[in-house]
Amino acid sequence: MDKSHEIFEKEIREQVMIAVEDANAIIFMTDVTTGITTLDEAMTDILRVSKKPVFLAVNKVDNNARQLDATEFYALGFEHTHFLSSMSGSGTGELLDDIASLIDADVEVPDENLPRIAIIGAGIAGASLAAQLSAYQSVVLIEAEAHPGYHSTGRSAAFWVECYGGPDVQPLTTASGPFLANPPKDFHDGPLMSPRGGLHIGTAEQQPLADDMLAEFASSGVHIERSDRKDLERHVPGLRSGWTTGLWEAACADIDVAALHAAYLRQARKQGVQPHCNSRLERAVWREGMWHITAGSLNCTADIIVNAAGAWADNVAKMAGVRPLGIQPYRRTIAQLAVSPDVPAALPLVIGLDGSFYFKPDAGGRLWLSPHDETATPACDAAPEEYDIALAIDRLQQVVDWDIHRVERKWAGLRSFAPDRLPVIGRDAAHDAFFWFAGQGGFGIQTAPAAAQLAGSLLNDAIIAPDRVHAALYAPGRFN
Repeated sequence: MDKSHEIFEKEIREQVMIAVEDANAIIFMTDVTTGITTLDEAMTDILRVSKKPVFLAVNKVDNNARQLDATEFYALGFEHTHFLSSMSGSGTGELLDDIASLIDADVEVPDENLPRIAIIGAGIAGASLAAQLSAYQSVVLIEAEAHPGYHSTGRSAAFWVECYGGPDVQPLTTASGPFLANPPKDFHDGPLMSPRGGLHIGTAEQQPLADDMLAEFASSGVHIERSDRKDLERHVPGLRSGWTTGLWEAACADIDVAALHAAYLRQARKQGVQPHCNSRLERAVWREGMWHITAGSLNCTADIIVNAAGAWADNVAKMAGVRPLGIQPYRRTIAQLAVSPDVPAALPLVIGLDGSFYFKPDAGGRLWLSPHDETATPACDAAPEEYDIALAIDRLQQVVDWDIHRVERKWAGLRSFAPDRLPVIGRDAAHDAFFWFAGQGGFGIQTAPAAAQLAGSLLNDAIIAPDRVHAALYAPGRFN
C-alpha cells in the first residue's frame, strides 16, 4: 500500500511538472481548514523553480475566524495571495482581476489544438518565421543571447542585391523585393529598403568573370547592364586606371535591417509570441511523440522544433539527436573608415567581380569596407582580426586613390553555409518533427520575407509558398 502510494504521488508530481511547463500562469488552490500541509510545501518548491506567475488561492475563507486562520498561508511566500470562498464567491473577483492584468488585449491567441512549434534562434530567420507562423498556430521563440539578433543579424552589411548568392538564391531575393520595398502598413510604416545601385567592377583580365555572371543570370529576369570605363568613373570618383570593366545593377538597395528585424518581432509579439532570451538550448528530447525542451530557465514541450540557430544550427541538431548537415560558420569582417575626400552619399555598392572586396557609403561621408573574407570558424561571438582589416584597406587602395585617415569602427559576423552554399529549408529527412531553417549565408536578410513564407508554407497549409520558388532546391534531404 505504501509503495503504490509513492508511485501514485510520483505520477502526480510528473503530471504537475508537465502542466507547469505549458502554463502561462498558475492558480495554486489550498484549503484553510487543513492549514499548510507537507504537500502544499512540496508544491511550493516546484512552483518557485518554474518562474511562472503564481496566484495562491486559499479557499473556504467563509467567516472572520477563518480569515484569521488564512494568514498562515502568507508563510509560503507568494506575492499574489487571495482569500476566497467558492461557496459564496467572495474573493473570486479580485483573483480574476489579478490574472486578467497579465493578458495583453492586443494579443491574438491561436487555436491551441494546432501543433506547437518551438523556434530555436530569434535572429532574422527565427523572427521572420515566428511572425509568419504565429498568426496560425502556437509558437515559442527561444534565443540564447540577451537580445535577439546579437550575432549575424545585428552585424549585416545591410544590402539587397538580386544576384548575390548565385542563381539558385536569386529567386528568394527577387520574391522578397516587393515586400521590402512596400511592406504592409500594419507591419512597418514605409519602405524597408532605399535605392543604392550596385556596381561590380574588375580589371581587363577579369572580363571573363563579367561574361560568366551575365550568362548565369541571362534567363532570370535580373536586370544587369555592362559598364565601360566611363561609366565606372562616373559612379566611383578617384577610381584607379586598372579598373576597366563592370556590371551595373540598378535595383540594388540598402536594407534597414534593424527596422525589419524589429517589425518581425513586433508582429510575432502581437500574435502571442514572447521571445525567451537568455535561454540557451540545453536539452531537446523526443519522447512520446513530443519534444521536451530545456533552455535556460525555460522548460516546454513542442510538436516541432525549427532549427533557426544560424552558426549553431549543427550544434542544435546534435543536441536533438538529429544528424548534422555540415553547416559551417565563416567570419566576415567590416570596417568603418574616415577617408578624404568624403565618400559621396550617392556612391553605389561597389563589389569586386572576383569577390575580393565590397564597399558602400555610410552617413557623414564615411565608408563601410569589407575584404569579403570567409574564414572558417567554430560558432562564436566573432571578432575582427587586424590582418583582415589591413587586407581590406590594402585592397581598397588598389581600387581608389582616396586618403584613409583612420578606422573608426570594426566588427565581424558569422555567415553560415551548407556544403552546397544554398539555404536549408524543410523537414529533416530522418526526423519529420525537426525542421531546418538555416544555412542562409550572407543573404539571410535580403531573402527573409520569401524564405519565411516558404518555410511557413511547409509547416502550415494556410500559408502559400512564394511564386517561382522551388522548395525542393532547399530541402535537407538533398544531403542524404
